[in-house]
Amino acid sequence: MSTTNVLCETLENFSSISLEELNSSASFLDRINTKYLVHAHQLPDIIHHLKQHFSVLNIKDKTVFSYDNIYLDTKEYLFYQQHESWSSSRTKVRTRHYLDADNLAFFEYKHKAGDIQRKHRFQCPVAEHGKLTPSGMKFYHELWQDIYPHKEVQYIFPSMWTRYKRFTLCSHNMKERLTIDFAIELIELRGENKWAIKILDGVAIVESKSMSHDCLSHRVMEQQWIPKAKACSKYGLGIYYHNHAETRKKFQHTLDTIDFINTCGGYAEHEHLLLNNVEMPVNAS
Repeated sequence: MSTTNVLCETLENFSSISLEELNSSASFLDRINTKYLVHAHQLPDIIHHLKQHFSVLNIKDKTVFSYDNIYLDTKEYLFYQQHESWSSSRTKVRTRHYLDADNLAFFEYKHKAGDIQRKHRFQCPVAEHGKLTPSGMKFYHELWQDIYPHKEVQYIFPSMWTRYKRFTLCSHNMKERLTIDFAIELIELRGENKWAIKILDGVAIVESKSMSHDCLSHRVMEQQWIPKAKACSKYGLGIYYHNHAETRKKFQHTLDTIDFINTCGGYAEHEHLLLNNVEMPVNAS
């Protein structure tokens, strides 16, 4: 049985929440993000431990959805460099197409300052997905000038395409939203040949979005011996794996973790790892 089918079967035991309820009560456009890297086969066990406290997003009897993102960056990959250099103010610009929706796409500007990330977006026609149209340019320029009033606006172009499947959980108290991404593909847009990196195909990214560092999912992950990811941007990983990154210091721990997960099938209890003489990445505990 495929990973998607196994997850859909597991999620049948969850209570449901509609998109309208989710957006009205737990949109978290301003939020604290915490990410975890796990092997896809660990997801059913992880979400089993969340069932008592979370509902699953359900749209037209579907719980797992396909996402299509196209990131835009400067010619020199400034937005990647902001992340890699641990800049206190970081930007991401992308368009997102919800493939399972009839005609739903957004132009999005994400800005992170310290622990807080703020997302701005407007709905755009699907035909404009991956394009910097006049309306997108205006939106981007206005936000850039508001956030960086003393810096010249940087021109941006499509740089990386990411595709993956996602399901979304929301805590019953509406204080936390979880997105779980798997079957991740990273696709080059600036080279002559557009080809997909599938090194993340067996790796899943669990991301908590909340306004607190004390979350239900954090406690579940600690109980499962799964550490927080240190720098886990699908865009940043795409830049690295497609050989556009001059440095990778910030992402090194994440790269080591991905190698570990692909080699060992995910994190387990420390005793199990030690008994099998498997070396965990530094600071994994």
